[in-house]
Formats: sequence, structure tokens, C-alpha cells
Amino acid sequence: MPSPIPVPVRQAIFRRWQQGASVPVLAEELNLSERTVRHLVRRFAARGLQGVDPDYARCATKSAATGKPLFSKAVQMRQEHPTWGAGLIRVLLKEEIGAC
Repeated sequence: MPSPIPVPVRQAIFRRWQQGASVPVLAEELNLSERTVRHLVRRFAARGLQGVDPDYARCATKSAATGKPLFSKAVQMRQEHPTWGAGLIRVLLKEEIGAC
């Protein structure tokens, strides 16, 4: 999956689009694909300024149950259960924190 377009770039596209810049011009100036810019412009047309912020959620960095950073929690789980592999620990951490 390609990386998301940074918010400052999205803001620039939104401003220039409001000023009447076309999708091909925006794509060329910002070195983005026309498809990406077209998608963002459609999003802006539907949502307005709220469409600038991305929809993806950031993953938690702390365990909900203990408040410990996830890395420390993973290390602790590995030490307490040396036969558990990384895959199992990842699944258990994911269940603990919910999404991501």
C-alpha cells in the first residue's frame, strides 16, 4: 500500500483546487499521480475542509490493560513464555489493544 499523502500536501491541493487549479496541473506540480489527486479532489468536494484530514487511525503505542509501551509488553510476554513466537505475541497484543 502506498504511503498516505501528508496533511500539508493535502492542504495545498485543497487550496489550489478551491482556486480553480485542475487535477492534471496539481498532479504535475506536486509530482503525484492524477488518480491520487482526483481521488482527493472528489473527497474535498464531498466533505469540504473535513476531507483534508486522513481517515486512517494511528495504532496505539501503549497497552490499554497495563499502560506499558507495547514493545515492553511484547518483551515481557516473550520472557514469560519463551515458547511463544512473534506471531502469537502480535495476535495477543492486537486483541488486547483492539484495532490495528
